[in-house]
Amino acid sequence: MAANHHRASNKTVEEAGLTPLALLIAGASTAKIDEVKAGLQQAPTTDLISKSGTAYLKGQRASAFLLALELTERGIAPYFRRQDIALPESPFSASVNHEYDLLVHDLIWLARWHQIGDIVTWNSASWKRLFSRADSLFYLGNRPIWLIVKRMKLTQRQQWELRLLKSKPIKQKARGLEQRTARIYDTMAASLPRIMRTGMDEATAHALLRKRKRLWICAEMCEWSPKETGHLYTCMTGEVLTKSHVEYQLKKIAEYRR
Repeated sequence: MAANHHRASNKTVEEAGLTPLALLIAGASTAKIDEVKAGLQQAPTTDLISKSGTAYLKGQRASAFLLALELTERGIAPYFRRQDIALPESPFSASVNHEYDLLVHDLIWLARWHQIGDIVTWNSASWKRLFSRADSLFYLGNRPIWLIVKRMKLTQRQQWELRLLKSKPIKQKARGLEQRTARIYDTMAASLPRIMRTGMDEATAHALLRKRKRLWICAEMCEWSPKETGHLYTCMTGEVLTKSHVEYQLKKIAEYRR
């Protein structure tokens, strides 16, 4: 998770070290924006997730913002925009710019899928409103993240979908979940020979285990509710599963917990 520090109040922009995201994209023409949008819309979701993670870590802030717009439209929640959710996040120290950008990405998601704020579209006027709201909430990094979560009255379900806006209890649960995921997948992988004895080929068996790993992650977030697990799985992958399929897979996954 991104850092959540209590910073000294009343900092200036220079003291906070914040470079407004609006400045980085201010010079983009409508034609250029349309060109980027068209390119992103044609790309596979897996590629966009990979590029999003790379852009975030490398500080390519404008690219990360545009990718966030497209991934939001595809229903991929901010928390799941990582190449492998089973791996803990990079231990690098998140800067104030990283935190601000993650807040922006979370706000885009909340507006589109939870009707919290104005929906963000591909035009500069929409972006201006978004950045104004983000600036007000972020307060140059002076406002603790937990306080923003409290002020916005975000539910646990909403917080699980978000990358930055998590209360301390949800953040602790997320860290614990990330630590346990590798172990549960090792347990699942040990069942590969048994699965293949059913006549399933190796590639299909590996795909099934990847699906079960993702479903396990989602189930752990929502106390194993089939409905909520299915919802979170869609937010992770973009794939919609029937409730009966989720229930069947959860029963199979429960065997790994014994």
